[in-house]
Amino acid sequence: MLSLGGNLYARLALDISIRDATAGFRVYRMSALHKMGLANVSSQGYCFQVDLTLRAVDNNLRWWKCRSILWSARSESPRWAATSSARHCFA
Repeated sequence: MLSLGGNLYARLALDISIRDATAGFRVYRMSALHKMGLANVSSQGYCFQVDLTLRAVDNNLRWWKCRSILWSARSESPRWAATSSARHCFA
């Protein structure tokens, strides 16, 4: 319930189109983090996630839904797995 409310508030208050601004798992390229000014971020928790989302949108970074990477305990190589929940990738 908190996540639903937080996402609705973020979309309305910040005028962003990303429906899950508080997603805990995101993939960013290093170039995207530099462009967003990661060194200047001081927010924490849900605010941190929304802050990075807003910075990505403000910097016109491309984003897309991608699959999660699951690491197997028995192997050094990643194993791709389809998930029912969307993950966001920013570039």
